[in-house]
Amino acid sequence: MITENLLFHYIGELNISKAKNINGSQPKDDVVNWLFLKIGEHRYSFIYKIMLPQEARYNFPFEVRMSFLMPEKIAELAKNNRKYVVYRGEEIIGYAKILSSIQS
Repeated sequence: MITENLLFHYIGELNISKAKNINGSQPKDDVVNWLFLKIGEHRYSFIYKIMLPQEARYNFPFEVRMSFLMPEKIAELAKNNRKYVVYRGEEIIGYAKILSSIQS
């Protein structure tokens, strides 16, 4: 997982299902934490860190910190509390909401 020394831009909520190629039984078991958020016609990559890993479950919302590759673009386009489709590669696995920005 990529989370070391990473600047997180938002607190968000993920509600995702288990991707087809995942062996672990819970989101904390997934070694990949890099997903794509679809806003309009484009997908924007982000890395997430689960706030309470032991409580996170597939198909139930859980809180995360989110770091975007293009944070300025996300700030322009994304609206708080709106659901956005989440992809893992080409597979749609659920949705995400941006709840609030993290002030640095």
